[in-house]
Amino acid sequence: DDDDDDDADDLLSEWGLRKAAAAALDVMATMFGDKSVLPESRYVDILLSTLDGVLGSDEWEVVESGILVLGAIAQGCKGKMADYMAKLLAFLLDCLSHERSLVRNITCFTIARYKDWIMLPENAALEATLEHLLRCVVDGSKVVQQAACTALCTFFEQDRAGELLEPFLEPIVHQLVIAAHGAYQRKSLICVYDAINTLAERVGERLKPQPLSEQLMPCLLEQWMNYTDTDPEQFALMECLTSVVVAVGDGGLSYSPVIHEKCMRMLETAAERDELAKRGELHGGDPDPEFIVCAVDLLSSSAEALGPSVESLVGDSRIIELIVCLSRSEHLDVRQSVYALIGDYSKACFPHLESAVHDLIGTLAVSLNPRYVAVCNNAAWALGEIAMQLGENMRYCLDRVVPGLTSILAGEHGTPLMRATVAVALGRLGMVCPVTLGEHIHPVFGSWCDAIMPFKNNDEKQDAFLGLCNMVITNPEAYASKLGFLIPAVCSFADEDYHHYPDLHQQVTGIMQYYKEQLGDEWDMYLQHIPEAMADIRVRLTTTFEC
Repeated sequence: DDDDDDDADDLLSEWGLRKAAAAALDVMATMFGDKSVLPESRYVDILLSTLDGVLGSDEWEVVESGILVLGAIAQGCKGKMADYMAKLLAFLLDCLSHERSLVRNITCFTIARYKDWIMLPENAALEATLEHLLRCVVDGSKVVQQAACTALCTFFEQDRAGELLEPFLEPIVHQLVIAAHGAYQRKSLICVYDAINTLAERVGERLKPQPLSEQLMPCLLEQWMNYTDTDPEQFALMECLTSVVVAVGDGGLSYSPVIHEKCMRMLETAAERDELAKRGELHGGDPDPEFIVCAVDLLSSSAEALGPSVESLVGDSRIIELIVCLSRSEHLDVRQSVYALIGDYSKACFPHLESAVHDLIGTLAVSLNPRYVAVCNNAAWALGEIAMQLGENMRYCLDRVVPGLTSILAGEHGTPLMRATVAVALGRLGMVCPVTLGEHIHPVFGSWCDAIMPFKNNDEKQDAFLGLCNMVITNPEAYASKLGFLIPAVCSFADEDYHHYPDLHQQVTGIMQYYKEQLGDEWDMYLQHIPEAMADIRVRLTTTFEC
């Protein structure tokens, strides 16, 4: 296996005739695999008849090439290959025990290429596939370890992964923890951290039960404590921890002091190194902002997971002081992460943030620049969260905040997500300052509606519409001319979503009925002019809002 691993470094990393041939087969499979271009063009039949002898060869190199071909044609031929999959998968699973690591390695790749068929519940193939791949996670060969982790990530990323993987979470977590505990070399650990990270993101709170969380958290924290505060090799582990902390939620409460303490050390060390660099006294290169980003992201995940329980940790540390300093960083990725933390702390422990909030509002407002998408998006979101906590006192800050938000909606720049986030922030401002904000929102009302309509129906969208309702209720005459925007917007919520938000439904119903009564014949004329393509709006006004 050691010799195989040495050979694999060249074979797997270099582009050569082998990879070019596989790529060509992939392209041909996409073009011809599931299509009958000509009656005699039976691409799959021709390939499989050729592969019969290849896969049964006594020479492992020949077998390995045949398995590579099966992987290359998987996507283009998945329709026609379905008839052969039961027999093919049994063969591939058997190859995961082949004596040569390069055969086991390519088999992991090929199995992952058939993920769509394997994850169909009616095929009853997922359990056996996971069992065999999990054995390869602790294989004696580093290339097989890495290939197995990569294959598992492919399964973890699929639709309905959380539901389909739930029955197998105990063996999955157990085997990945074994790998992280010493089966891997330090550099190879990145693969297992990536697998745990992906698993946590997709299965979420299903990792919260103690038998799972109490395997994962101690293992990852023990590994993390082995790194110094300035070791860049810990970044992958910290990203993994960030996802796991969110997934286990308050199940990770007992581990939060250790996480907070180390993150604070890293941030303080980074701040010290930054000061030394500014004075020209730092040796060994400029400080890496990634230390700050990873530490701040991990603190954000703790706040998201623990909610108010994080309050004691924040109150006993310098984190607010560091947030104020880091919020003005010249590094965009640092500001992006810090603004997310400001939003999370606004929700979880606002009293600790309140003393610095006016400084932070000014910094966030300055960062509402759509050229820097992620920074602008997080700044807008944080401002909305702050508004929810400050309440009507936010009116003293509107002149600093609103021009930047409305200019994004008025302009043509900004991604759909950014514009929706800005619309949510303005809606939340409307919840607490409806009269004052109404004067600012009227010119961009149509853009506000267009931005929020495609946004997924969730608590944030509900807040946005509650703010909108507050503004309309305080000055309904001003919005009578905007019904062409307002009605499609409120109809973007499905009936079942309104059932989850009865207060919103009540307010919207009241507004619609008010306009119907006040406008009389004009209301009927409006309904008649709704295009046929939007005829469902007429139905919704009658059934959902009793208009």
